[in-house]
Amino acid sequence: MKDLKRVASLRKTLPKALIFDIDGTLLDVKSSFYATAIEASKIWWEVCERTSPPFDGNLILIEKLKTFPGFNDDWDVSIAIILLQKYLQGKGADPIETLIKLKPQGLSDLEKKTGITLENKSFIRKICMEIYGGRECEKLYGFKPSVWNKEGYWQRERPLFDISKATKTFKIGIYTGRTWPETRNALFLLNLRLKRRFIVTAEEYKKPDPRGLFKLVHELKVNHAVFIGDSEDDRLTVLNYRKIFKLPFIDFIHVKDITYLKSFGLEKI
Repeated sequence: MKDLKRVASLRKTLPKALIFDIDGTLLDVKSSFYATAIEASKIWWEVCERTSPPFDGNLILIEKLKTFPGFNDDWDVSIAIILLQKYLQGKGADPIETLIKLKPQGLSDLEKKTGITLENKSFIRKICMEIYGGRECEKLYGFKPSVWNKEGYWQRERPLFDISKATKTFKIGIYTGRTWPETRNALFLLNLRLKRRFIVTAEEYKKPDPRGLFKLVHELKVNHAVFIGDSEDDRLTVLNYRKIFKLPFIDFIHVKDITYLKSFGLEKI
């Protein structure tokens, strides 16, 4: 009962820390990760099927995919696009309407519901890394690109918010699906300097695993934090956290809730 009263009281106050997702939250990744997923699906059809897909992947389809859990990585999104393309080949159905009917709970569930399994997922993952990393591929992922010899799409990323004011009021943490090298690039683009212990990357935990949030609130030493994100996986991470931990208390705020974000001093660029 004491914990419940304390949670109710905390909800009426400003948090002590803001924990951010990066992709689609702090950085605009429509021209980087989203474009990477679309480009990789095109290359897959050219190399593996040697034909054209029944429809092209697009931003609307990716944004709809992100409303379902389990599509946090660009290669998962790319594989999902390919599965839908193969599933709808010759059917002429609308991909968005089909996705809504299927309601996939992650990639394996989409494979089950479409009855299609892709054998060469590692190839798609490699293509995504090459397109995103470009000439920095070896630095980011440890191998030289063999398919993509152009600039990396990571260079297209731009900040969505000016968070300089918020950093003066709140402690700041990051929980991202990026690897540490990818995150380091993002911090450079954001001009954000954080201690490594205030950042959780894919090498440690993957959303919706709540342990990443648990680690952060204890490293930040706060009793009340807000996790700001853009995907269903971000929201589920907070729900999973609250099923296990009552305190420190964490709320979820979607990046589109601009009124909340302004109250934290976040200004859209």
